Amino acid sequence: MITQDFQLILAGHKRRLAGHPGGSRANLSLQELAAIDYAGANLEQAKLTDAQLAASMLSGINFHLADMFPADLRNSNLIGADLSGWSSPIGAQHQARH
Repeated sequence: MITQDFQLILAGHKRRLAGHPGGSRANLSLQELAAIDYAGANLEQAKLTDAQLAASMLSGINFHLADMFPADLRNSNLIGADLSGWSSPIGAQHQARH
């Protein structure tokens, strides 16, 4: 279940991506976000520096060009997720469950 605060962040992020006023880049850096269902969320270009997303449902999520160094995605379901262009150097913890 996505929290109300997260929904507000996503709404602002969606406005930013669409070029609408009042939008802002989603910044979830250093947040404890583990074991939550975020399936299908659009976090394109979001800032997730050192975010803790372990054991989360991330299927179909859009992380295109997201800053995810060194986000913890261990044991998360990333089936169908868009990780193209994401920023994470070698050694970052990202292991998908298939």
